[in-house]
Amino acid sequence: MIVKCEQCGKKYKIDSTKISGKTVRTKCRYCHNIIEIKKSRLSEGKDYSSEDLDSMAPPKKAAPDNIIQKNIPPIQQHFQTKKTISDPDPKRMSIGMKFFSVFLISVTIMIGLIVYIFLQSIPPLISMQADLRTLCIAHSTSTAVKHPILAHDYLRINQIAETNSKLPNIAYVSVTNKKGIIIAGIFGNLKQFSSDFILNVKKQGFPRELPLKNFIPQGKKESSKNISIGGQKIYDVAVLVGDTGATVHVGLFTKTVQSDVLGSMKPISVKLAIVFIIGIIVFFIAANIITRPLQALVYETDQASSGKIDRPIVVQGSREINAIACSLEKIRISLQSAPGQKKDKPIT
Repeated sequence: MIVKCEQCGKKYKIDSTKISGKTVRTKCRYCHNIIEIKKSRLSEGKDYSSEDLDSMAPPKKAAPDNIIQKNIPPIQQHFQTKKTISDPDPKRMSIGMKFFSVFLISVTIMIGLIVYIFLQSIPPLISMQADLRTLCIAHSTSTAVKHPILAHDYLRINQIAETNSKLPNIAYVSVTNKKGIIIAGIFGNLKQFSSDFILNVKKQGFPRELPLKNFIPQGKKESSKNISIGGQKIYDVAVLVGDTGATVHVGLFTKTVQSDVLGSMKPISVKLAIVFIIGIIVFFIAANIITRPLQALVYETDQASSGKIDRPIVVQGSREINAIACSLEKIRISLQSAPGQKKDKPIT
């Protein structure tokens, strides 16, 4: 029996004795068109040379892919035979996650740069302000005690030292004469020092070695140095009292400078946190606007790939997404209008 493919014109020679039933369906090996064979066609057909004919033996049970199953539309059967196409890898990052990763990296770099610039500029400014403040207090004390020193009015000197020691964050104020003898030594807040140091001060008075830790070099009128006493770090500023040879020492707790630096970081930290939260909200809104049309496009494509080509592919999105949707719709229409894609009645 000779049958001919209506789509590509390929001819096949079939052994009619092996055909069971009144009607059998199979597909063309070249164009995959469905060929319907009826036993009534046995009398039809012409003789062809063996060169024009391909034998088409009935499909074996071991090769079910060669038979088009009954009641399954041709386009669906076509997609079912394409098993070599692998499904998307679930381990790969989605577009939304890629956008989120880029967003996190960008925000992290931006915050890092802001913090770096802040730490490079603000703390030195705060330290400079503390240095200038301590130096101003030392110079004002030096000016105030100059006349009492010349008049040997030590009571007045101690009163001035006590007044200046009560200024905020001042650790101590001391005055030594030209012989290095302490004539006034007042602590601003003795409770901030260690207990052993407090007991020692109560027993022996103001430490004699303290002014020696910041000695003014010869030829200079002032000196500043970071020292450590009684478990506290102190920024000590020493200033000469005119031509009297006396020296004024003013100490400032450095932990206050550190607390000022940390305090200055709180407002910028809050602002950065607010910017970060707003950025996350804006990101999710933008990602949703971008990914939702893509997800809809993937869904419509899956529906078409499963054989449901009667469903129009309509996706609203950006210009690029609309262009892809239009291209897929053209493919769907081409498949729908292709020869052999008409619905066949099921064989009973």
